[in-house]
Amino acid sequence: MAGAAQMAHYVCSRLSQGFDMAAVDKKEKGALVKKLKKNVNDIRLELKRVTWPTWPELINYTVTVLVVCAVMGALIYSLDMILSRILLLTLNIG
Repeated sequence: MAGAAQMAHYVCSRLSQGFDMAAVDKKEKGALVKKLKKNVNDIRLELKRVTWPTWPELINYTVTVLVVCAVMGALIYSLDMILSRILLLTLNIG
């Protein structure tokens, strides 16, 4: 993927210099298109090698994430309420 990083750096550096893509000569444009096609092909090949979760695993992971988020949200809310009360009592505001 070093090629993708190099291409991104090249395009960003040219754009930051006020570079106009219409002014690129055909040879340079062809090289960019060739690199882009290679990177898209590499991404497709990499995605074919991914071990995707089964449907039951996906449901299990999703439920786990939702439960952990709910628990953490409740914990943060509780701590916020407790610390707010302590602060109010300490400062004699409430």
